[in-house]
Amino acid sequence: MTDSYNELKDLPDLRGSRPLVIRDPPRLTRPPSLSESHAWTEENVERAMSLMAPLATTPPLPPTLPPPPDPHRPLPCASHHLLLLSSLFHLTLVSLFETLFFFFYVSTLENAGIVNTVSGFTGALLRDCEHLSPDGKELARWALSVLVNTTAVEADGLTALTDREAFNERLLLLAWYYAIGIACCFSGTLAVGVYRGLPIPWTRLCAENCCLVLLLGLFEGLFFTTIVYSYKPLSGPEIAGALVSDLQTDCLATQAP
Repeated sequence: MTDSYNELKDLPDLRGSRPLVIRDPPRLTRPPSLSESHAWTEENVERAMSLMAPLATTPPLPPTLPPPPDPHRPLPCASHHLLLLSSLFHLTLVSLFETLFFFFYVSTLENAGIVNTVSGFTGALLRDCEHLSPDGKELARWALSVLVNTTAVEADGLTALTDREAFNERLLLLAWYYAIGIACCFSGTLAVGVYRGLPIPWTRLCAENCCLVLLLGLFEGLFFTTIVYSYKPLSGPEIAGALVSDLQTDCLATQAP
């Protein structure tokens, strides 16, 4: 205990503490406490500030930031988006090609084929009619007026021509609607890709699809040249034979008494 008294006697005399730490008779009192209001004296404040000065001069740690995104890292579903974009671009080009190819080439080819077939059927009849005598022509005119109402047939033909042209115009408009719809889907998909910051390989996209459409056009031309043009439809003699056969069977057959 004596050693403890000697240590306590060496404590500094702080303002607000008791001037006599050790009393006689020797009795240990409580040590000075800085938690009381006497601790906020000038000497104690300076001492506390001197102890806190090294902490105040320590530089603060920099804030922890998330790592920057990798620019080379692909976005989620980027490959699927590019596949959809390429497919819609291909369909857009194919729809344009098919619309132009059918309505401005195939349709005229079909009409020309029908006209040639009818001309081949009626050509021989017209050539024979040119060599008929006046009486023969009069007889043919009478037979035609008896069998066919020429005025009604000509009116029906004009009406059918008007209806066919109007219907084909509606079909052409519908085909353009298809092409425009696919083009709008492609534009929407492209806009979403640009908004997401998706890198779009325009060179590869255009080169691949233009080459595919070019190959399609070459194949169509080769197919029509070697197959379609070589196909033989119904000939005039076949139609004439069927017409005569039907007339003899249904119209000119001798009825039993």
